[in-house]
Amino acid sequence: MVKALQTRLGELGYYKYSDTGYFGNETKEALEAFQAKAGLNVTGIFDSKTATALSSDNAPKATTIYAKGMKDDGDTGSVRDIQIRLSQLDYLPAESITGYFGDETETAVATFQSSSNLEATGTVPPEVKDKLMAENALMNPNKGEMPLGTTGEEVTKVQQKLRELRYTTAAATGTYNEETMTAAKAFQEFNGMNPTGSLNRGQRETLFSANAVKSPTYNNLKLGTYGNDVKVLEEKLSTLGYLENKGTSGTYGDDVKDAVSSFQDENGMKSTGVADVATRVAILAEANVPENTHTKTTQSVSASPINPVKEVDNQDNGLNIAWAVLIFTIMLGGAASVVFLKRNPYFIKKMRLSLIHISEPTRLLSISYAVFCLKKKKKKK
Repeated sequence: MVKALQTRLGELGYYKYSDTGYFGNETKEALEAFQAKAGLNVTGIFDSKTATALSSDNAPKATTIYAKGMKDDGDTGSVRDIQIRLSQLDYLPAESITGYFGDETETAVATFQSSSNLEATGTVPPEVKDKLMAENALMNPNKGEMPLGTTGEEVTKVQQKLRELRYTTAAATGTYNEETMTAAKAFQEFNGMNPTGSLNRGQRETLFSANAVKSPTYNNLKLGTYGNDVKVLEEKLSTLGYLENKGTSGTYGDDVKDAVSSFQDENGMKSTGVADVATRVAILAEANVPENTHTKTTQSVSASPINPVKEVDNQDNGLNIAWAVLIFTIMLGGAASVVFLKRNPYFIKKMRLSLIHISEPTRLLSISYAVFCLKKKKKKK
């Protein structure tokens, strides 16, 4: 009878000793604490009302707060249970499971609380203990690093995500190699993390979240890059005749690189084979002009005579469209403006541009077009 009483009081957190079957002071104090919590007369006597309250599913639990300095009696107890759970979640080393709530346990508890968006007190009241013991308790986000040489499915997923965010163009291998570490360092740097190259749990969680910052060169398509934007580029290059029309793969291969190099070379741009923003805008601009004007030859482009009457009639619409295109292309870079002016040589005459009176960006744009025309003439000779 007494042993069953001690067991039940222990389950509710009032009795923290071994079940001896002897009703001593420890048992009496535990029973009094339960009676006070349950709103019963505090007598320390196990009467019928106390027995009914103890056996109820709604029997109140003791509000024990585990804190520094507490110690279990023997090899089992609540402090040890807390330490075991902290170790399972990677907050406390296994060798620190001693049954004594010391500085190391206090720090581990505070880290768990901070990671779980709780006030980091370093103590364990009932609500914190419930979260700690729950199946979905958070693993230590600052641990679980992936050192060089780590293998497995999770490594593959990390490599695929780093490639998707364009920190690398290397295919996933399932092995955390030097190239993966370099990409991880870049990711950490541009996401405000310590760039160690070894991604811990918390950093991997950020990597797969919507908050992950893409590579600063994300829009520069190059050998090994893949995605829908590469498919669009392939389509436009095929339209212009720089790429054989055999469907789109979405992967930036050698054929795409060569096509981009050819476009850059024939349009007075530095031939890098990398489709940066300026190159892509230029390709899109040229691909979107009427189909009968597409050409890869170096023949000169001459402006048709402008009919004065038509020019007046269409002045408002023409000027509005021209200014809109000019402002847009200046914002995105000079490359697109070169292609536009190449296809629309009447534009400069219509706008009556003057290198003396126009703004600096437009002056540079016009100079770029003039240089472009000179290069074309030299090629023709």
